[in-house]
Amino acid sequence: GSVFFLLLSIGIGIQAGASAMIAPDVGRGGTGQAKYWIDNVSGMAIGFSVLSFLLGVFAARPLVVLLGAEPHIEPLALEYLWVTLAGSVGFTLSFGAAGALMALGDTKSNRNALAIGFVANFALNPLFTFGLGLGVTGIALATVVIKLATAFYLLRVLARRLDIRIRPAFDRSRWKALLKQVLPASFNTLTIVLGGFITVALIGQFGSHQVAG
Repeated sequence: GSVFFLLLSIGIGIQAGASAMIAPDVGRGGTGQAKYWIDNVSGMAIGFSVLSFLLGVFAARPLVVLLGAEPHIEPLALEYLWVTLAGSVGFTLSFGAAGALMALGDTKSNRNALAIGFVANFALNPLFTFGLGLGVTGIALATVVIKLATAFYLLRVLARRLDIRIRPAFDRSRWKALLKQVLPASFNTLTIVLGGFITVALIGQFGSHQVAG
């Protein structure tokens, strides 16, 4: 759960950065620069997801132990963690696309995607967890599948709206400008996440039942 909210904080930052960079062009009555910003937002979203996964490779197990997972809980926690980190690109891309659409005045597409995803969870969670017998992996997989589908849908809407082909890009000057917007927004949410980490780590000393409570 803590890792889920960590990805959420990164996504919120990317969404804020995409909106902040694209909205001024829209306000001036043009979208000529929008494609280049969208390409770089997509590149940054993928970059952050790869970085999250690499950090997970080194920190996943120590982090789970730090948070107080007992020996019989640790494998379950890691199951959830690896699937979530492997599919993190769905989180970051969907937030980036949502931010770009918001800058263009389209809040309905993301609303629709969130509503459909909410309903889809009711079907996919029991299907993957119990129907296919995937257990904890099924819970994480349901979330990842929904976020990947959301990212695909929002990027498709964005491409059609601007009549462009979205290709992830790395432009140093644009990434620098984006990071000035992304990092403050991410760290704002990250402070809440860190508070959760500290709380769970302290309570985890007393066992999993106490953490659940």
